[in-house]
Amino acid sequence: MQSTYRFDDVEVFCRERRITVRGQPAPLGARAFDLLVTLIERADRVVGKEELMDAVWPDAVVEEANIAVQVSALRKLLGPRVLSTVPGRGYRFARPLLEEGAARVPAVQAPRAADETTAPPQPERPAIAVLPFANLSVDREHRYFADGVTQDIVTGLSRFRALVVIAHGSSAAYADRTIGIDTVAAQLGVRYIVDGSVQREGQRVRVTAQLIDAHTRRHIWSDQYDRVLEDIFAVQEELTRSIVIAVVPHVSRTELQGASRRRPASLGAYQLALQAWAIVSRAYVAADAALLPDAIDQAMQALAIDPKCSLALLTVGQAHWQRLFFKSAPNLVEAWETSMHWTRLAIEADETDSAGYTQRALVLQHDPRDDGRSIPYDEALHDLEIATRLNPNDGGVLRVRGLTEAVAGRPAEGIGHLTQALRVCPGDAGVLSHLSLAHFLAGSYGDGLRCAAQALAKRPKSANTLMFMAMNGVGAGDIDKAKLAWQAARAISPSYIDARTNGHSVYRLERDRQRQKLFLRIAAGLEDPSAVEGLR
Repeated sequence: MQSTYRFDDVEVFCRERRITVRGQPAPLGARAFDLLVTLIERADRVVGKEELMDAVWPDAVVEEANIAVQVSALRKLLGPRVLSTVPGRGYRFARPLLEEGAARVPAVQAPRAADETTAPPQPERPAIAVLPFANLSVDREHRYFADGVTQDIVTGLSRFRALVVIAHGSSAAYADRTIGIDTVAAQLGVRYIVDGSVQREGQRVRVTAQLIDAHTRRHIWSDQYDRVLEDIFAVQEELTRSIVIAVVPHVSRTELQGASRRRPASLGAYQLALQAWAIVSRAYVAADAALLPDAIDQAMQALAIDPKCSLALLTVGQAHWQRLFFKSAPNLVEAWETSMHWTRLAIEADETDSAGYTQRALVLQHDPRDDGRSIPYDEALHDLEIATRLNPNDGGVLRVRGLTEAVAGRPAEGIGHLTQALRVCPGDAGVLSHLSLAHFLAGSYGDGLRCAAQALAKRPKSANTLMFMAMNGVGAGDIDKAKLAWQAARAISPSYIDARTNGHSVYRLERDRQRQKLFLRIAAGLEDPSAVEGLR
């Protein structure tokens, strides 16, 4: 046993049997102290209830409920994220420890340099990444088709709860990789890598794929499919099933059947829809509404062939939502109604696709007629619960659900889902930014600052993230940092930041509204920092 353990702003002195938080003594009962030290000493694994009872109550017969009482006391003192509950198994210490003798963690950690990468923690479920399939077709324009095949395989794998599947957007960064498979796996925090290629020649397609165990560098499975083009959906299903069976041998036939997606009725319509979705996705990333008419046109061409093509319907709904979101539509209410109409049609066309429910949850939260107090959060969260059941690994679903829970007054649940999203979207700046907001709403300002700093290291010109840094800075008592962040945010988007500083928000709880307004006014120099004490 070490004499001292340190994590976050907490120090645990084992010999003296005492604990400090931010340098101040913190009251903690003897059993809770023993439970904390037991979990810290076994931080590399889940500790079962029987083992905890033997360690904390070695000479007594007690009920399991005593563990829950001590865990509750620890969470109340140290925050909800220090200990994680693993249903049916036990508990685990969930914070990074500093080496003995190291300085205490500062309130805000500096972001890592761009070339420094820390591998995500290895999960207990098998983790897998599907790298972008190479386009070997003579026509280089068929790259969208190869990308579509990759995305569909990721979506198929994501439906299996026994797996952790890295989001396509995160693995896509390795399309032109110059590093080895083992390095890719380490950076993404996975054990298994799927790699392959797609080659189209006329009405035939050849798909090759291989599954690699990056730990042993062993090829577990590989195959080649030579089919007519119309069979591409069957190929994707066969490939997905082969991968799942190789990695998770105990997966049931029922689960395999339940994970099957509805196949498009027309390959031609599906190809047009893939192109349309690629355009609308590019428009969102670039915040370029000028691309949206082209996306709508391509999607409408697909719908002329197959009126029930769910991806095309979803694309039209997404394009009109972006016109609303970027305020490029001349009539925002009409854009909202149009987006909702096409999104509902997409859900009706394929009720097994999580993307439709996720998009409807977004649209519900952006009705321009709402003043922020009448947003139907319960309806949006219901859609997101359905989406999570359909695709439990989808980073987009987890991200939208976590953010929605946070602003709807359930920040602890939001942090949980956003943390899951970060696992399948390693280092994603958007997820980190939303985590920063969720931590602000939970009152864990130090964590909020750290997430904001990490997000800004990847996307330094994000007005939203800078605003979240300002809010968390005030909460953590770092007023100088808060002021600098507020000024930087306002320099990027003055009208947006001014509106929020003057009280505009979308939070369900009045206390959260008051907190954001006051904290931003303090960061802007409009209120005295002492005013924060009543709302911290």
